[in-house]
Amino acid sequence: MTARVIALLIVAFTAGLAYAEEAAPPPAVHYPLDTIRSDQDLLGRLMCPWGAGLPGYPRYNGTRIHAGLDLRATLGEPVLALVDGVVDPRSDTLHSGYGPGWTKGWVMIVRSPLPDGGSFLIVYGHTQNHRVVGGTPVKAGDVLAEVGPWLASEGGPHLHLTVRMPTTAGTDGDLPRFGWGTPTLAGCPVREGAESAATEEDLVRLGYRNPLTTLWSGLAKDAGGGE
Repeated sequence: MTARVIALLIVAFTAGLAYAEEAAPPPAVHYPLDTIRSDQDLLGRLMCPWGAGLPGYPRYNGTRIHAGLDLRATLGEPVLALVDGVVDPRSDTLHSGYGPGWTKGWVMIVRSPLPDGGSFLIVYGHTQNHRVVGGTPVKAGDVLAEVGPWLASEGGPHLHLTVRMPTTAGTDGDLPRFGWGTPTLAGCPVREGAESAATEEDLVRLGYRNPLTTLWSGLAKDAGGGE
């Protein structure tokens, strides 16, 4: 075998590796509830979309903007990890606004890696009976918790999802002290430690993303949601 042939084989092998890297599939994204088995099921469960007001929640309609989305569910339904990640220790304590009637309740927070080496957070809100604790690695599809109770007058049991990315505006993707899923509507009094937003563009600036476009590309158009 001549040196020229060997060189050509090396070039072909290197090119094959590069193609394999480019063609690698994206990280698996699982559906967040045990009874959702298709994109159609997911869209059929949509109760309150990302970026909308809160028409289903009379107490806060007109004073909050939705930085997540809500999916109808049944009490006790298994909540599944959307992507691989590590459970955030804040999942082990109660948080204001996530219990029935906006009382203190449970959330599951998972930090997941980004391709550039950074990370982002997914908040699974209104949960109960957590199956994992802070620091636990999880894989897409793992059971994290169960759907917890919520008032029937405000839609009944549901799962809230918030996706929070790092931004050039200064946030590293971490969460504010209050209002993770419902920043205060601009022009309304903002409590210390919360954020304010008036439009979907404001939500993006703060690092929030529509789960439908971030995790299931193209579904937001079908659901009438924004970017």
